[in-house]
Amino acid sequence: MKNLSLSRYKTVKGNINIDLLSNIDKNVYDDLLAKENLFFDFLTISNLYKITELNLKEIFQSIINLEKRLIEEKILILIESDSEKLNINRFLLNYLFSFRTYIDHLETFINREFGKDSEEMKDWVILKSKVHLENFVYRFMYKLRNYAQHCGMPIDIFEISSSIVNNEYSVQINIGFDPQGLLSKFDSWGSALKVELQNSDIINLEDSIRDFGLLVKQFDSWFYKLITPFIEAINAKIESIIGKNDLKESKLCISFNNEDEKLCLVDSVFRSISQLENNYK
Repeated sequence: MKNLSLSRYKTVKGNINIDLLSNIDKNVYDDLLAKENLFFDFLTISNLYKITELNLKEIFQSIINLEKRLIEEKILILIESDSEKLNINRFLLNYLFSFRTYIDHLETFINREFGKDSEEMKDWVILKSKVHLENFVYRFMYKLRNYAQHCGMPIDIFEISSSIVNNEYSVQINIGFDPQGLLSKFDSWGSALKVELQNSDIINLEDSIRDFGLLVKQFDSWFYKLITPFIEAINAKIESIIGKNDLKESKLCISFNNEDEKLCLVDSVFRSISQLENNYK
């Protein structure tokens, strides 16, 4: 590699322009890219959480859209209620399965990167156990995913009550879970949760996923604290080379000429950091 530089690139009419910020040596190059795969894994975990957020928002938006249509059209009897119920079940399934994918990938990553006996793994287990033990909604939604995978659609209550009185239209949408029905179809809730469900009234969907989403957010906040020192170390290294002001700008890369004198760009670590920082704004 020749002419190793920390640079910035921009695309103009399909062409890439390079601004050379500072020459660097091979040791700096190796140092900046040493954790390339680690940062890619950081971004993967962070994006998996973002998928859970998107799926959660989709559930709420689908209910908002349904209510808006009912009000606009003053619908008293929703003919396609089964399809609407199916649709919201679909969004909930997406959410439940994306949540499980997220925490499984997160735990596997911690185990692989830091070790099963590491302080990081111990902290993760403590946090996960605390959230599980202290919150019925977490225990319920966690097991509901298993129920949905093995037994049936999670949402069994889907009721729309609408009326027109003095030309004023009103509608109430009630979506939720019948604990007794869930218990009758699935035997693997666990002894403690079984008792809680036996003593529960109808469980509201929107309240449950809203509270559950806030609990899952705790995992994402914990993960961000875990990876922050790694991000800061790379940023400090870059800042020592090009200064703080240039660090704030996007599209950093390392440029060099290969053996054929062709210009090459490497931006993997910088791109991962930029996307991570955007995720946590």
